[in-house]
Amino acid sequence: MNGAQFLALIAVAAIETQYNHQNSLLGAKRRQFSEQFIVDCDTADWGCGGGFPQSAMRYVKKLGLVSRASYPYRSGQTGRRTKCLARKFKVTKRFRPLKNVKMLSGNIPAIIQFVRHQGPVAAGLWVCRDFMYYTHGIYSNRRCNASTSLGCHAMAIIGYGTDNERDYWLLRNQWGTNWGLNGYIKMARGVNTCQIETWGVSAPIV
Repeated sequence: MNGAQFLALIAVAAIETQYNHQNSLLGAKRRQFSEQFIVDCDTADWGCGGGFPQSAMRYVKKLGLVSRASYPYRSGQTGRRTKCLARKFKVTKRFRPLKNVKMLSGNIPAIIQFVRHQGPVAAGLWVCRDFMYYTHGIYSNRRCNASTSLGCHAMAIIGYGTDNERDYWLLRNQWGTNWGLNGYIKMARGVNTCQIETWGVSAPIV
């Protein structure tokens, strides 16, 4: 799975969480939106070649989303982007879940307030080799940047906390439960680890 697939998964996860919470949709009533629709149809990003969560959200704000059932996810298996297939899937209705996209990059108090009161935000970051092998503790690599990294990535900031007087962000990755802390990672907060606090933090307003 590559950068663009991650941005689609993270953007949709943040939008879904906000939308279902705001509309009190629980259990079987929860809306599930299509990540593949963004991978294939969002021309502001680069399909399976990369992109930015905020661009994906702005696309959704402008043109809407379709359901996952009508446009299922498949790039996780193929690793490829295909022609936008909205017509092939006979999509007759697009949901309009987003009112706006709020950029929170560099504003740590605002990120904390949004996560506390509204839900997850999407965050871009650089990934260095040691990140790949994270298993526990609070990850901190201040030397990880564009010139030292393996490439870019996106995750959802879902919480924050403090362990032994060290502040951290709690993030959900998309690499499965065998990675990190059952699929999650604690990253040092307030020191811009891997530029996670400034590279691009976007919050969906539903």
